[in-house]
Amino acid sequence: MSSAVVSTPVLLTGLALLGLLVAENLNSRSRLVFKTLASLGFIWSAVAGGLPASLPGALILVGLCLSFIGDVVLVFENQFLVGLVAFAAAHLAYAVGFMSTGVNLPVVVPVAAIALVAFLAVRRWLLWRVNSRLQNPVLGYMLIISVMLVAAAGSSSLVIYTGAALFYLSDLAVARHRFVAPGLENKLIGLPLYYAAQLILASTVN
Repeated sequence: MSSAVVSTPVLLTGLALLGLLVAENLNSRSRLVFKTLASLGFIWSAVAGGLPASLPGALILVGLCLSFIGDVVLVFENQFLVGLVAFAAAHLAYAVGFMSTGVNLPVVVPVAAIALVAFLAVRRWLLWRVNSRLQNPVLGYMLIISVMLVAAAGSSSLVIYTGAALFYLSDLAVARHRFVAPGLENKLIGLPLYYAAQLILASTVN
């Protein structure tokens, strides 16, 4: 696989991300176009070397495709719950994919303890700000992404764990924007973290 094949979809995501950030700043409808292109970039990056030849790779590709669906849906503010479900399914696919490579218990146990403390802290910070209709879905999503993070640690792959951790942080930015303090700064931080995470995970598909 040549470096040019890899760099083209990464470049697409990077350029589309820049356009997306500008569109978000201007509150332009073009953000749908830029977000779609940026997210297509990480799927393209994943399949650039051919379809995955392993179960973990296939599951990560499924997670990327579900994330793409979530990205497009979340452009529409009234479809938040649908987007949340799509991303929850993506995280489940990632978690199963990570675990299918094996589970390093000496690593999983301390990371799970840290993830539990983080979960409780985020729950206390966030949940009371969420309207009652969304509290259970948001709580479920928090649990799923925590499991995904622990599963990534258990894979013993620094690349996978880095991607998962960046995804986790990007979700905190989304939560802050949606429920705590809406503002462009959340997207200026969260979107680059998110697309970096997806590109990193895409690099592990094959």
